[in-house]
Amino acid sequence: MVVVLVGNKCDLGHQSREVEEEEGEKLAETEGLCFIETSALENLNVEAAFLQMITKIHEITSQRCLEVKTNETTINLQGGKEIISVDEVTATKQPYLSCC
Repeated sequence: MVVVLVGNKCDLGHQSREVEEEEGEKLAETEGLCFIETSALENLNVEAAFLQMITKIHEITSQRCLEVKTNETTINLQGGKEIISVDEVTATKQPYLSCC
């Protein structure tokens, strides 16, 4: 699962800020989250927040697909038949990784 911590209303400046940017970054780092500050009013970093999330999802999906391919084992039998042994856990996830 990918979680992005978004600090909104960064256009208001420091006078009305409840959480400093550094505090948000530190929390995100501690919790293993992505972090970005946005302003919906000024359309600042709104698209970037979605792109950051999509990029992270793609990275995770690609890595899992690579792991599935790495865990596959092919055994050749007489008569030209193959048995493909796949790790049970990754095999259940494979339909979701059909994009790879």
